[in-house]
Amino acid sequence: GISVNTLGKHKTAMKNLWEFMIDSKNYGVTENVVLKARVPKEVLEVDGKTVKVSKVQFNPRSYTVEELNYTLNDALQNEYDRSIVLMIAMAAIGGLRHSEVVGLKVGKYKHDELMCVTDAAFNYAGYDRKYYEEHEELMLIDEAIMKVRGKEVVKLPKGERIRITAVPNCLKEIVEYALEQRQEILDITGKKLESNAQLYLPLVNILEGRALNTEKMGRKWTDYEKRRNKRMEKDGLEPIPHVRYHDLRHTHGNLLKIEVPAWEISCNMGHLIPDANTTKKVYWNDRQPFREHIINFFDSNIKLDWDKALRKSINDEDMLLHISSNGHLVIKDEHKEKVKKLRKRLVLSEEEIAEMLYNKEHTLFNGNN
Repeated sequence: GISVNTLGKHKTAMKNLWEFMIDSKNYGVTENVVLKARVPKEVLEVDGKTVKVSKVQFNPRSYTVEELNYTLNDALQNEYDRSIVLMIAMAAIGGLRHSEVVGLKVGKYKHDELMCVTDAAFNYAGYDRKYYEEHEELMLIDEAIMKVRGKEVVKLPKGERIRITAVPNCLKEIVEYALEQRQEILDITGKKLESNAQLYLPLVNILEGRALNTEKMGRKWTDYEKRRNKRMEKDGLEPIPHVRYHDLRHTHGNLLKIEVPAWEISCNMGHLIPDANTTKKVYWNDRQPFREHIINFFDSNIKLDWDKALRKSINDEDMLLHISSNGHLVIKDEHKEKVKKLRKRLVLSEEEIAEMLYNKEHTLFNGNN
């Protein structure tokens, strides 16, 4: 039941373990026997021909412009938690990796008094600080949060490459839309938006004042996909096939490939410039990052219907849940007796909390519980 790809990874790990035991000279091991082990091959049928492979090629699926536009507008119009559309846009329009979305701080996006960028980051990556400060359509990607041996670790982005990424106007509008909801909660609880806070933060995390667990982000994307596809089926539309959250970053690069120079895409995504010779590697630099082609592409192709976006305020009078000044969720008085009759502790999922903050017709209180 284990794929050949997984077996190949196991062999690599075991090979490294045997090399360690040989080098340490403490285990009586003198030969790396793993090198003699053979990974079985997968048998595939391609147009009636049998092919044996030691690694099954994975071909990620990218969204089309139409699928991306539909998804962004669906999230804008149907998800009360505004962080959902921000999560999608950060990967698909911003080109950020999962770990970079989790690690991005407010001060690396903002270009006002909250801006917080260090000389060390600019010196390490070779960027012109003054140029960056003068261009609000740019943000600094210098931090990634990922799970390492069961613990969340803050690191430089993959490949130890700090980069500057384009912020098209369509992405800026989505960020400000999400921050508007967040600011409402901060105003209720008497707190301020801090420059070192995570830029992407789900509604429940904002309420509880805690950082996002990096492992939950993939699930949040998959759960949203299911809700979107149910809405599509209800409207008689063919659901959009499942993609991984990382495939939204693939979408970013794939959509840009025809109209934007490869070097600009690579710099924006934190990759090496393709086919780099001495001239490109030594003489070309990104000190004053040019991202205009990327900005123009997304601002020309992303169509957001802001007239239909959900803009219901926090603590609207017809909401089932109320946010108190200390950040607690409070069930309104007219519903408390119904909750008591349940004779058990009321436990809500994050999606249910968002729904109850928005929807006065939740099934818990309409007799269908």
